[in-house]
Order: sequence, then C-alpha cells, then structure tokens
Amino acid sequence: MATYKAVVLQGGRHVKEDGTTNIKIRIYHNRSAQYIPTGHYILPEYLSESGEVLPSHPSAEILNYDITNQIQKYREISIKLGTERLRFMTALDLKQEILRNIELSSDVIDFVAFSRILISKTQKPKTADWYLSSLKSLIKFFGKDVIDGSYRNSEGLRF
Repeated sequence: MATYKAVVLQGGRHVKEDGTTNIKIRIYHNRSAQYIPTGHYILPEYLSESGEVLPSHPSAEILNYDITNQIQKYREISIKLGTERLRFMTALDLKQEILRNIELSSDVIDFVAFSRILISKTQKPKTADWYLSSLKSLIKFFGKDVIDGSYRNSEGLRF
C-alpha cells in the first residue's frame, strides 16, 4: 500500500533565492518514491519530521489543512484503484494515475458556453430571446462569462 507524506527537499536546485522550498507530497510505493509538488513554499525549518507545518509558521493552520486535503485526495484515488491493480504499479505509475485523475476532476463545465449552443439551436425566436435574457442575468449575477456548471456536494466533491 502506498504512503503519503509532506516533505521539503533541501538541496541546491530545490531551494529558491529567498531560502524557501516547495512542499512536496512524497508517494512511497513498492520500495520507491515519487514527489508531487504543492503550490506552497516555506523555509525548511518550518516543516516537522512528521510532515506537518510547525505552529510557529504564520500560516500553519491553513497550510496543514490544504496539505492534508491533498493527501486525502491522493489516498482516495489509490483506494479506488484497488489493491490488486496497485500491487503491480510502480510509484511512478501511481503518481501519473493520481495526476491524471486530479486533472480530470478539475475540469470546468462551462454553463455559459453550453447555454449559447442551446440558444443557437432553439427554433422559436421568443424562446431563444427568453433563454438569452436569462443567461445574461446569470452572467450579470455571477460577474463572469464562465460559470462552472458541475455539481458539488457538501464535501466539495464534483459529480
């Protein structure tokens, strides 16, 4: 079974000029490791051996929350793969599968683009005008031309 842990790599190319380094999620599976970068940079001394950002960091609570959520998403993907399939995968295979699944789940369903296609195919002019008016109201309400139409449940999971 794969294990996941937040780590910082300390070496020449991993450390930025300001001394910070990227927090990465280490995937350890079948005696090898792979790393997935997060969007977070910290000074290495702020990350504990257990992979948690120390309370002395000004954003420790939010960083730990975000990193924990990422790790849980990765675990969920590996659980869904199943133990039989996972057993024959390398750490690199697992990393690629995680990245592919994360990319698929981050797609936006553009409700505005969908609506414009529907309006263009509507044969009755009055109905098309009504649809367009409704769409313009939604765009004005949200304040943007791309409205994500995917459903999210109370846990934030997309369907």
